This record gives sequence, C-alpha cells and structure tokens, in this order.
Amino acid sequence: MGVFADELKEIAGESRFSRLELEEIFSSDEDQKTLTEVKAALKDASDDNRALLKINALGEKAVKALIKIGKKALL
Repeated sequence: MGVFADELKEIAGESRFSRLELEEIFSSDEDQKTLTEVKAALKDASDDNRALLKINALGEKAVKALIKIGKKALL
C-alpha cells in the first residue's frame, strides 16, 4: 500500500467514491498526493473563486486530478 493510503481512505470516506475506485483512478503515490492537495484546497476555500485560485496555484497536476474525478463521476 502506498504512502498516501490513509489519506486516500479518508477521502473515500468523505466522497462518493470508494477507496478502491480512488486507488484505480490515482494509482501512483504522486497522483494520490495531488488528490489530497486538491481536496485540501477545495475544503479550505470559502467560495468558488477561492477554490479556483487554490487549484490554479497547484498547477496542471491539480487540474488533471479534477478531470479524472469528473470523468469518473460523469461518464
């Protein structure tokens, strides 16, 4: 199990995705780290504009993480 297994388990408990689904989408430790950073940015943002600023600050990897989650949720 990866370094970010506990964080992934926590995210799964708070989201509509199971831990196994998240492990399938975010298989590498780097991807899981990005997911935890994205979750923190969204959770700490007081509104959508703040969330956008925080996600932009994280860069392309954060946008890619959101795309992966969006594709899984919508398709």
